[in-house]
Amino acid sequence: MAAAAARRDAASASSVGAWELRHLHLSLRVAFAAAGAGRLRGTARLELRCARAGAGPLRLDAHPSLAVHRAALLPPPGTPPGTPPGEPLPVESRPFASYGRALHVALPGPLSAGQLLTLEIDYEAGEGPGVCWLTPEQTAGKQKPYMYTQGQAVLNRSFFPGFDTPSVKCTYSATVQVPEGFTAVMSATSWEKQDNNTFVFKMSQPIPSYLIALAVGDIVSAEVGPRSHVWAEPCLIEAAKKEYDGVIEEFLAVGEKLFGPYVWGRYDILFMPPSFPFGGMENPCLTFVTPCLLAGDRSLVDVIIHEISHSWFGNLVTNATWGEFWLNEGFTMYAQRRISTEVYGAWPCPATGCRVPVCGHAIADRTCAGPGSVCCGSVHPSKCCVWGRSLPCILEEVKSSSLQRPGGFVLQQNCLCSERWMELPQTRARDVGAAILPSLTFLLLLQLPRGADPGWPELPSGHTVTSSSSGSAYTCLEAATGRALLRQHMDNTGEDHPLNKLRVIIEPGVNPDDTYNETPYEKGYCFVSYLAHLVGNQSKFDTFLQAYVNRFKFQSITADDALGFFLEYFPKLKEKGVDSIPGFEFDRWLNTPGWPPFLPDLSPGEQLMKPADELAELWVADGLNMEAIEAVDITVWRTYQLVYFLDQVLQKSPLPEGNVERLSKMYPKISKAQNAELRLRWCQIVLKNNLEAEYSKVKDFLHSQIFWFPRECADRRYN
Repeated sequence: MAAAAARRDAASASSVGAWELRHLHLSLRVAFAAAGAGRLRGTARLELRCARAGAGPLRLDAHPSLAVHRAALLPPPGTPPGTPPGEPLPVESRPFASYGRALHVALPGPLSAGQLLTLEIDYEAGEGPGVCWLTPEQTAGKQKPYMYTQGQAVLNRSFFPGFDTPSVKCTYSATVQVPEGFTAVMSATSWEKQDNNTFVFKMSQPIPSYLIALAVGDIVSAEVGPRSHVWAEPCLIEAAKKEYDGVIEEFLAVGEKLFGPYVWGRYDILFMPPSFPFGGMENPCLTFVTPCLLAGDRSLVDVIIHEISHSWFGNLVTNATWGEFWLNEGFTMYAQRRISTEVYGAWPCPATGCRVPVCGHAIADRTCAGPGSVCCGSVHPSKCCVWGRSLPCILEEVKSSSLQRPGGFVLQQNCLCSERWMELPQTRARDVGAAILPSLTFLLLLQLPRGADPGWPELPSGHTVTSSSSGSAYTCLEAATGRALLRQHMDNTGEDHPLNKLRVIIEPGVNPDDTYNETPYEKGYCFVSYLAHLVGNQSKFDTFLQAYVNRFKFQSITADDALGFFLEYFPKLKEKGVDSIPGFEFDRWLNTPGWPPFLPDLSPGEQLMKPADELAELWVADGLNMEAIEAVDITVWRTYQLVYFLDQVLQKSPLPEGNVERLSKMYPKISKAQNAELRLRWCQIVLKNNLEAEYSKVKDFLHSQIFWFPRECADRRYN
């Protein structure tokens, strides 16, 4: 019964099942008002196919704020141009729920299965919850008004009448006329400006209605990659370009390597005005994000990885109902952390910011080979910290720096970034390179003639490869913060709360927005991690995820579909009955509220938490040990490690008198940061310690981050 309920979308009044929506076209005119909400006027044209003979009146999702003026059938294909629409059809708006109405359209009958119809609806919108209007004062430039739409979960029924359910996908197109001096952008694969300040859009891939998004304002763009632009108000565009130039393509390339082709063509980012109340929304081709991500030092660029991950999980493979939102978010959290682990599996070079592999296999001297040289496996156009030695010299240093230890072969890594040790498995070094070294040394080893021996000693084989990179450590630290949020949520609601299960039965009349919480994100992540644990091989599970995306792309599915495919893909696991292991039954994961029965190992993150904990303890002491404090270099700490450190300081505040002042002077990277995550926590520390000298920073932060939410709230609210 639970599985059957999961297929019904109680949040939609539309005639799902009786009608197939083949294409949607919007023709709109945008008018700003002197004050308050403006208006959208135009038509919605729905190309329909009757799926069931004798289908009754067509029901569409609408909203009390949406005024329908007329509905009529357009002439069938082949009719001479200029033929007027048919006679108006009877239309009635009926009560449905607090968040929407049911629009009943009486169609002429009788209707046969497969019959094609094109319905055109003249309407007007503007005051609904999905259409947001900003005054000039609410924008970054303070000169012109701005409007945008927000569809998830059930808000786009106030933008246009249609099938407002994730179970229905269709292509769409739009023409949007806006006032002079304004630009329109949409979540579409193509964009074109025509006469009369009219913009033409086309989405060639089928998407659910909640992903159709529009923004109109004083907006300009800049290229930041071969398939990416950033869009923003003119006063923000240079900062956006500087922050994201070259960044997005790397994330997309890693995502494609892990999950398959990126099918959406372009990936652009629209930096919204500061009053945008969410962290991000994964509208395909054009992610809407808060300008808080413009930290000035790229310290928050990794936030966009979550939205990029939705390109495969959520946008391409979509939950059929909001009751199984974990199919969007649980898989996306897993994908985000896989990409993060791949991307941040290296330490940044403090001299240049390029990443040096921390696998322990690269020996760097302290020379620079100059512009255009190879560094960390990449070609840089400017000088950087490199291994400017000949192959024989590097191999000789590898040999001389190697020490035999029980259980493995140890290489010492000496580079500008740090000095670290790592054990390698007891196997031939060439085999190790082939298995786990995406580094310069591996590339150099490949240059050896086939069969040549670099001179390393033979090592016994048979040991399992185990390694922990800074990437996995950093990702684990980020995941640990997510787990803490889940723990906090379940402590607040009680573990047995019905929303604390992955398959939530949304009763008629209940707004899906009211069911959102950490559970689909973090418990969903734990379930996907458990599936990976059952497979027992990361490469095989990555391959499964590619197959999963390929199997269900452009479809809306249920958990039964996803888990059925998992067992089909791994028949040996199905034979073992992994879906019914006591305590870990798939049914329990889906239908029983409570704490996840399986938690992925996040212990690698402790290597980043421990120094942050120790440094926090030094700063809360009555007598500051400055020698110990100065010995800790936080310049290489990334955002989550700094956030963790500040959280510990905040928990232990107020500090002894004078400590916070010295901390502020010691770490301008924190006290003068533009990173909103750091600024929030620093302002909290300032207030909790009554540091009046820095109250002005609190005031500035509040003025600059209108309606801003911390990341753990904002990027989870709608994405």
